[in-house]
Amino acid sequence: GRRHAATVGLHDDHPDAGAPFTFDFAFVGAGLAERVGRMRVDAAETGSDHQALLLELG
Repeated sequence: GRRHAATVGLHDDHPDAGAPFTFDFAFVGAGLAERVGRMRVDAAETGSDHQALLLELG
């Protein structure tokens, strides 16, 4: 696999917060892997300390 964008700490303004990092992943089986067209991180979402991963299936 390839490293993707950070998913934790993008919008954390706590004084002790560290740098954003990648923590969330999506795992699919061999039968579904061939259908994954694109994966992206929703970096604009601020409702959680984690960012959503979006998988597009074809």
